[in-house]
Amino acid sequence: MTALRISELLAVQASPEEGPRPVESGLLDPVTTDPGEEGEITESGIATIDAQSVVPGGRPQNICLVGIHSDFVSRRIDLVNALYTIGRAETNDIVIPSHAVSRVHARLVATNSGYDLVDADSTNGCFVNHRRLGRAPMVNGDLLVVGSASFRYLAREDLDQAVAEVLTHITRTDGLTQAANRNHLVSTVTERQSRGLNQVVIALRVERFAALESKYSKLALERTLVLLAGLLKDRVRGVSDLVARIGDDTFAIALEGALVHDGRRRAETLQRHIAQSTFRYHDAVIPISLETAVVDVPIESTGATDEMEHLLARLTAQLGG
Repeated sequence: MTALRISELLAVQASPEEGPRPVESGLLDPVTTDPGEEGEITESGIATIDAQSVVPGGRPQNICLVGIHSDFVSRRIDLVNALYTIGRAETNDIVIPSHAVSRVHARLVATNSGYDLVDADSTNGCFVNHRRLGRAPMVNGDLLVVGSASFRYLAREDLDQAVAEVLTHITRTDGLTQAANRNHLVSTVTERQSRGLNQVVIALRVERFAALESKYSKLALERTLVLLAGLLKDRVRGVSDLVARIGDDTFAIALEGALVHDGRRRAETLQRHIAQSTFRYHDAVIPISLETAVVDVPIESTGATDEMEHLLARLTAQLGG
């Protein structure tokens, strides 16, 4: 059985031109104490990285955070000061009003090259590109997650252009999991249909989602969904296949050039793989299983503007939704 920790690295979808920095660890790697160049694992399981010294009064230019999930969606926060505190308390520079966030959760500290993220001994930790880190130098394109809030860190000379790219990316991406969103799935399937391509759509719903959320907390299930999305994207073989989150507890995969029987085989394989995986959040093992449904996409369009929404409704009906 493959053991996977929420705090281990996930593959994340890159922004249109410059995505997260490359890393060595893979999604399906067992839990390891060797993160390679990313740092070393302490007894607490938090990776630490030797960072540059703080530059007193340093004011790096052309750097900002852009919110991509939660209440911060589309919000731009320009970083010009030597120090920023992040946390739940109103006295912080960046306030995230969530009980999943500590009163003072983290700090952004200016360096010669930009900013370091420093965890302030928070309860739920800080995640950079889905790895829980104690301290990390931020790099252009990094995904920063604090509680339920997610930000893209941008450090480019053409900062306005970089922000515009992220905002465009937000329109087709699920902010939490970085899978495609429902609108992007619909537009992609519709475009393929216009080219007369065979395709099927698989729906995968997390069973007993509400009960799991009640037992383990909303944050635990959000972290689990992030890991689940990464596993699904890792298991999709076709470069043109698309993984999307279409509901709180439901993902969909659009398979190009496939027929219904291909989709059913793929759904069964994914279902078995997820059932054999272990999802961990802190010390808890969260039991994840999926129910699946498959529907074929007609090659010829009916011309209805909501045709694909009806198709997705057929899928959720098969799932009992």
